[in-house]
Amino acid sequence: MSKAPAHLVKLEFHLEKETLATVLKDIHRELNEEEMLVGQQINPETILGRNAQLLNGSLPTQAKQSLERLSQIQHRWASQHPQDGTLREGVEEAKAVFQSVMDRAQALGQTLQNIPQQWNLYKNK
Repeated sequence: MSKAPAHLVKLEFHLEKETLATVLKDIHRELNEEEMLVGQQINPETILGRNAQLLNGSLPTQAKQSLERLSQIQHRWASQHPQDGTLREGVEEAKAVFQSVMDRAQALGQTLQNIPQQWNLYKNK
């Protein structure tokens, strides 16, 4: 592989990072809507279905693909500039943000699964 100009590699990296940020914003938006529906006392099964679709849908797949492309770009960069760790730090930060968003989605799903049990306990009192 020939050496790509540094500014083009970094531009490619930042464009991919923006793509990831857009996907994560879409996931955040959906999570906010689901939390709003919980506050409006919408049927938890309906919200749980939305949450399952979110977790198993195209948005997390797109985010994972974007993370993979970021890693590939970073590896190319590291082979050409082993002393420069800025892109590696960017990949690590992006992975941490992605994991945080997915943890939030899974926590909301767990909360939604517990709501029917909590209602049953309340009704039995």
